[in-house]
Amino acid sequence: MSESRRPDWLGLVLGLAVFLLGIAILVFTFLQASEFFAQSPDNVVKKEDVDVAQVGKNFADVILQIGKLLVMSGIGSMISSRGVRMYQAARHQSDNHTKNS
Repeated sequence: MSESRRPDWLGLVLGLAVFLLGIAILVFTFLQASEFFAQSPDNVVKKEDVDVAQVGKNFADVILQIGKLLVMSGIGSMISSRGVRMYQAARHQSDNHTKNS
């Protein structure tokens, strides 16, 4: 008896949705980075007051922002990768069922 299996639509849709979520996170991250790096230094640093503590705080804020951007891009990449793997697993599973029939 040959039993025909339908493709795993739930796995395909979930994999595609997870992939698109990861891409959306990456797009958001790149937009944030573009906005962050497009700021002129005059907006960040006031020329009137040069306080060492304020300069240190500004530097720490810049490093923190860059760190957040790196973390967000890493998370977006991992989510996209997981979505691709889910999609491929669901697709190969349906292909294997078709070949075995």
